[in-house]
Amino acid sequence: MNPPVLYVIRAPSGARKIGQSIHAPMRLTQLKTYNAIKEYGDLVIEYELPCPPNYLTAGERHAHALVWDHRIKGEWFTIDAEQARSAVDAAVAAAQAGGPFIKPKRKRETMKRSSLAIPISLYQLAEDYRFESRHRNMNDALLDLIETGLAAVKSA
Repeated sequence: MNPPVLYVIRAPSGARKIGQSIHAPMRLTQLKTYNAIKEYGDLVIEYELPCPPNYLTAGERHAHALVWDHRIKGEWFTIDAEQARSAVDAAVAAAQAGGPFIKPKRKRETMKRSSLAIPISLYQLAEDYRFESRHRNMNDALLDLIETGLAAVKSA
């Protein structure tokens, strides 16, 4: 049986995914079929490091938190190989020590239900995004899309 690992997979565009798996090559095959950034070309396992199984998820979140400001979507980031390797190394070190772990900056204010009418094209975009980014519900996906759009407008 393969030991569980935290891994870094590089897409042709240079985007990197930090994730966890008990069999990284099989995970790579799955990502070549479907992934959040819709790049299906030559995905490559760039780095993998065994991680204690009891802390695998916490370690993955820790690595994500370290590079969260460079997040594209889901578990994909615009970071270089050294940043990715450093995040995974730090996460595994935290896991081997049993913590402490840091968590990604995901907190947002809750959105109250409303009877807002939205165009079907936006709804379809949000539904695709919800699936790709693993949001649990449509409100979170819509809120994330809106926040991303507002941030882009403010920075322009």
